Amino acid sequence: MPNIFAFFNINNFSKPEFQCFVSGLFINCGYISSPISNFYHLEFKLFDLELLKIIVLKLKKYQINFKILNSKPFKRCYLKKFFEISDFLKFLNAFKSVYFFENKKIERNFINDIKKSINLNLANQQKIIKASNQNILLIKKLKQNNSFILLPPKLKILCQLRIDNPDFNYNELAKLMNQKLNLKLKKNDIFLMFKKLKLIEKLK
Repeated sequence: MPNIFAFFNINNFSKPEFQCFVSGLFINCGYISSPISNFYHLEFKLFDLELLKIIVLKLKKYQINFKILNSKPFKRCYLKKFFEISDFLKFLNAFKSVYFFENKKIERNFINDIKKSINLNLANQQKIIKASNQNILLIKKLKQNNSFILLPPKLKILCQLRIDNPDFNYNELAKLMNQKLNLKLKKNDIFLMFKKLKLIEKLK
């Protein structure tokens, strides 16, 4: 079968001529993955490996770096990075496709960021609930063995604030303690106070 590209001297193409040539080539034997998929992939394939090498080499002059896969029966060149695919579409002057491609990536990243934020908030809330339940159980044990009566006033106030605010984290408990007692406690101070309560309960 004759090579229809043998009549072209691709190396002598001007940039507009080469853009038109590659555009036609991509329309006929190219593929691009959906921008909403979990991976990016753009390729086109030919039977002629030497021709493919010439095209890829000329594309490098425009900072578009395709990789070649010498498969059978077709020889393929491909891009797998988002910015590389975007640059290739810009090179073809396919600006509507560029806009669609980049907009879908922004949408996907936005949705992924929201999901990550929700998951992080859920994880943090679960930690707060777990710590709170442990604190309240500790306070109940202190009351049952009469150790609670002997606690310093500051620790008693902390215990009551914890019972009244089971969904508060240690930062929020520290703020309440500071407002109530005019202190300058931080998250770690609250942690150490509960650690001290735990030690008191074990010594009883």
